[in-house]
Amino acid sequence: KTVPIENLVYPALFAFGGAVCVYINFYVGKQMTAVDNELYSMSLICMAAVLLAYLCIGVEKRSVIYSSALKNRFILLAVGGVCAVTALLLYVSRFSNAFGFAPISGRLVLSALLCPVSLFVVLQIILIVTELTKKSSRSETDRYTYSPENTVKND
Repeated sequence: KTVPIENLVYPALFAFGGAVCVYINFYVGKQMTAVDNELYSMSLICMAAVLLAYLCIGVEKRSVIYSSALKNRFILLAVGGVCAVTALLLYVSRFSNAFGFAPISGRLVLSALLCPVSLFVVLQIILIVTELTKKSSRSETDRYTYSPENTVKND
């Protein structure tokens, strides 16, 4: 059994995009004079955001506008859990020292989220365009396909 190529596109885009986001965060963090532990914290936030974005899109491989992913309580629970664990790892000294993270300022948190949010927006635009082209191609083919609803009844 072969796997359709569509099933590999979005995981590959998120994997590649996540790696690029981590490298960009390291570069931006160095420019903002962040120390190593702060860079690790920025990377943790970046990868958590990329994985949460993949969770929202990857469930149905559709844009969040057209999918029901954000209405799913388990996804919302996962988002809350990831945010709580990330905050625990960064801001509770026992955990941050054990894993080599450091508490970071709001400015570094925002810069760590900038790239994953940009990746999410770009992929959302791609998915919206894909959905719209699928709908328009379906409506074109529906016009020329036989279905009982399209027939005219002569009574």
